[in-house]
This record gives sequence, structure tokens and C-alpha cells, in this order.
Amino acid sequence: MESAGWEPPGRWDVVHRGRCDGSGQFLIEPRDACGVFTGMEDVDAPLGRLGELVFAAVVRPHLMRVFARAMANVRRLAEEVVSS
Repeated sequence: MESAGWEPPGRWDVVHRGRCDGSGQFLIEPRDACGVFTGMEDVDAPLGRLGELVFAAVVRPHLMRVFARAMANVRRLAEEVVSS
């Protein structure tokens, strides 16, 4: 993943090169005293349609669990900072 652009304070564009090509964007939008983080990715699976099917059946469910756990950790850390 390479940085493709940065617009402070809250936008970062990335490009994926390697096994999977594509692009992504990460946004932090101010909301009240905190912010809302949004990550968007557009990645082309290798092997065309077969790769898309494997991704949908195997990889996507795994990534959803990984990202859910990561976001729960981010939330916990953010709440600790706000409450201290």
C-alpha cells in the first residue's frame, strides 16, 4: 500500500500494488468533540471472477472479523482517552 494523497487534517488516499491492485481512502470527519473514521477500499481480486468468488466465500468473512476486532480496539482506546 502506498500513499497517494494527503489532505490534512482528515483525508488520506492510498494505492494498492502487488497481489491485489486497487485504491482506498481514509477519512476522519469531526463530530462534536470527537471524530468519525471511514475507510473505503476498491481492490481488484487476482484471478478475475474466480478470485472474486474465493474472496466472497473465504477472505471477506475473515476480514470482517479482523476489522470488527480492530475497530472495537480503536473505540476502546478512544473512549479511554476521552474519559481521562
